[in-house]
Amino acid sequence: MKLVSQNTQLHRRVEVMGTAVVHDSRSVLSFEIVNLSMGGIFLSKGKDQVFKLGQLIFLTLTGSRFPEPIQVDGIVRRIQTKAPKGLAI
Repeated sequence: MKLVSQNTQLHRRVEVMGTAVVHDSRSVLSFEIVNLSMGGIFLSKGKDQVFKLGQLIFLTLTGSRFPEPIQVDGIVRRIQTKAPKGLAI
């Protein structure tokens, strides 16, 4: 029997305080940035989560560590429903 680790962390994470405005062609929501890594970004879950796993979304990131807003696109890779709740992009 092979044991599989529950920790899926592949990259070191950096905690970042900031806001991500996330949108697609129908919805615009604001999330708190939890952390960044070489693999992506984790956002705290908004009140009305409307994005789907595998969906292409667009983000505008703002925060004290960013001299200017950063605009990126990404794919929803994980919707985490247990604490900490949020989206992995």
